[in-house]
Amino acid sequence: MIASNKDILEFFFDGVHRAVRKMTPAEKNEHEHLFTDEKQYAPTKGSFERGWTYGFVGTKFFSAFIALASDSKEQMLFHELRYKGKTLALGECICDAEHKGRKMSIAEKERKLEWTGSPPEYEVSLELKGEKGSLKFLYKFSRISKKIGFYRCVYRTFNQMLAYWFLSPMKAALQITGDGDLSEFKLGEFEELVNTTIETNFAYTENVKILVPMIQMGWYWHFLNCYEGEDWINPSKIVGFMDLFFLDKKRQMLLPLNFQMYYVDAKTGAFRVFGEAQCELKWEKDAAEFKANELEKHVSFQVKNSSPVNTRQIRGKKFYGGVTVQNIDYSSFSNEGTARIGRKKYNVIGTSEITGREHSVWI
Repeated sequence: MIASNKDILEFFFDGVHRAVRKMTPAEKNEHEHLFTDEKQYAPTKGSFERGWTYGFVGTKFFSAFIALASDSKEQMLFHELRYKGKTLALGECICDAEHKGRKMSIAEKERKLEWTGSPPEYEVSLELKGEKGSLKFLYKFSRISKKIGFYRCVYRTFNQMLAYWFLSPMKAALQITGDGDLSEFKLGEFEELVNTTIETNFAYTENVKILVPMIQMGWYWHFLNCYEGEDWINPSKIVGFMDLFFLDKKRQMLLPLNFQMYYVDAKTGAFRVFGEAQCELKWEKDAAEFKANELEKHVSFQVKNSSPVNTRQIRGKKFYGGVTVQNIDYSSFSNEGTARIGRKKYNVIGTSEITGREHSVWI
């Protein structure tokens, strides 16, 4: 299906098939309020709502992401850098973030976060303070063009809305600065990046809200720069894939919770989206390989990790009757591989997330 960022897309599951459609004008009007700046920055409410705001910056040699996830009780800050085949998490924590107006912030002794901007064009400042030195990361995300990005979506199962989100391929700049003695941050080769600015045409932002408890769940997410020859600096196509689902006791997919597969032509702005796909994950020790194709095989890709797989076991601080409300295995890594769109084959670099290989809940 060909769509644009003027549409609101409804992905749905009818008990047998997954599919996608454009909302009618009347339906679109009913859902516009979900995607205002105020709604995007609003804290999660109620026992069942949870979600995250996310930004990614990618090149062939370096990538990074920053995200703030939240439920009605607490928040989690993620921040990961990848460089020279190594992965470094800096500043990650369970925290109490403040949501006020069009701003999310953390003000603690060891870290300060300010997340501002009109979605999808975020500006994110993260400052980490040590005993003798400090690091600052300033992310600036901007639109590739007015035609590209801020694609708005909802997901329904049996006519019940379970999630809504926007996704947005972007361009970005990340400025990294340091002051004083940085040895306590244990940067290693990452210290080469201090006092530099990384600019890229391959970046991404999203804001996702999930409206049900995530019991025994998992997801596969991939965001891919599809380029010709060696020209990774200028993506030809951008492919996105997300499959979020409930699992049975054997960790087999039981019920879909969110799905998307799409590609964007970075030159023309054409946006094509699919409602169903086939996929396969192979995981051996520290090697992850994933392949997917939409059912008519017009779009397919195969990627493997190009950086070490960083797996976190996320457990919340707050308990109810001795049971944590968060217990998630969350793996992230840079990827590389190939993609085919129509009759054309592309080289691929990108980023991946895999969750659900172990028992995972987010209640």
